[in-house]
Amino acid sequence: MKKRSSPRASPSFTVPAFLFLSISILIFMHCSKSTQNNAPVISEVVVPDSLIAGYSGGFFSVKVSDPQGSGDIAWVFLEIGAPNSNWNPGVIYLRDDGTGGDFTASDGTYSLLLSSPPDSTNPGEYDFAFKAKDKDGAESNQIVEKVRIAGNEPPQLSNLVAPDSLEAGKDSAFFSVMVTDPEGLVDIAAVYLDIEHPTSPWNPDTMSLFDDGTHGDTVADDGIYSVLLDPPPEYALNGDYQYIFRAKDIKGKTSEALIKVIKVIGNRAPILSHIVAPDSLVSGGDSAFFSVEVYDPDGGTIEVVFIDIDNPLSIWSPDSVPLYDDGTHGDVASDDGTFSLLMSPPPDSALTGLYSFNFKAVDDLQAVGELATEIEIIGNYPPTLSDLSAPDTLQRTNDTTDTWFASVLVEDDQGLSGIDKAWFYVIKPDGSPGSSFDLYDDGTHGDSTAADGRYSLEMQKPNLSNQTGDYRFIFKARDIYEAVSDSLLYYIHVE
Repeated sequence: MKKRSSPRASPSFTVPAFLFLSISILIFMHCSKSTQNNAPVISEVVVPDSLIAGYSGGFFSVKVSDPQGSGDIAWVFLEIGAPNSNWNPGVIYLRDDGTGGDFTASDGTYSLLLSSPPDSTNPGEYDFAFKAKDKDGAESNQIVEKVRIAGNEPPQLSNLVAPDSLEAGKDSAFFSVMVTDPEGLVDIAAVYLDIEHPTSPWNPDTMSLFDDGTHGDTVADDGIYSVLLDPPPEYALNGDYQYIFRAKDIKGKTSEALIKVIKVIGNRAPILSHIVAPDSLVSGGDSAFFSVEVYDPDGGTIEVVFIDIDNPLSIWSPDSVPLYDDGTHGDVASDDGTFSLLMSPPPDSALTGLYSFNFKAVDDLQAVGELATEIEIIGNYPPTLSDLSAPDTLQRTNDTTDTWFASVLVEDDQGLSGIDKAWFYVIKPDGSPGSSFDLYDDGTHGDSTAADGRYSLEMQKPNLSNQTGDYRFIFKARDIYEAVSDSLLYYIHVE
């Protein structure tokens, strides 16, 4: 009989051996986990709802933690983008050091006070992506927030309160307008009013409206800008005036104009007609008669009638010349509405040319009526030459120190300051032209006394190569207005 062998036992662990192995595995897993570098984690992002290009930025913050502790956090940053953006500031870093907008250092909250996007930034929704990295370069999760970027829009005007008409010289008038701005009332820099009329003598400066509870404004800082204006002056012309309201923000953007047409019932200006005046006047000549008919359509009193005479190129620019309706100064009949004057001629200093004679009448409410005509002034006489001094005969010589003098007295109606130049030129005995020479009145070039009106020149005598015979010397002068004197001819015989 075959001996049965004992059965072989199956491999198994005892309880103590199993526990030892489990504990070893746990210790290994713990040691492996303790040496693994886990990335930072970001949370609790704070962003503004919107930013205004060129005007306002905003506060941004994010909470950041790291399994290895806050000391393992290397960077916390923000990247901004949009599909059609023209603003790409690159990577922007947040701080946890109590500066740059961060409130408390080392509290795990990284913050940034971001300045406003530039004016040119395209408006729209922008992605603000927040990330963090640790010192080994491990990146955190990413949180993306949408922030709207708006352009700096100009203010808008509405709800204008203004009268339909005003009577000149009467009551004051109240004006108000509501002003809004997408960036808020703090963005409004000024609200103002311009008043325009194409022909009225009343042309006031730009006026401000107020939202501070003064100048007729009722409630301060409510967006309603107001002003209590004096009435138009009594001399304002009748007619439709444009009252133009505008607002401007801090960045200089201006609202569209809000225009109110207001009828001003004013004092009409005097009406002038039937000017009597000569076509021309001669400087220093005879007196001339002037007159104009004047009446006031409102039945007011004519206080003064006068002529303003103007030519921008002339040195003659007289003050207003009064006309009379009292039977004097050339006026024929007093109080007949025809204002007249027998006017003295313009002075010799008047420049020849067309002058504007502006007839003006002012009534008792200071309204001004005008009517103009042009008159030619014939004036500005050229310089005159006299008392020429020069030798009759000159001997030729090659001695360069042997000289001779010529001088002439120059006079001008405008005085010595009106003389621009004096000179002479030479015609040789054979009829050919010689040289031209300037004369001087400044105490040089042989002139003995400066600014005495005598223009002089010291010259070398003709040398032996010059022609002999009678030389013609033609002296001339010119004034500052280009008027040239008559020629003064003098003969010198050269031997």
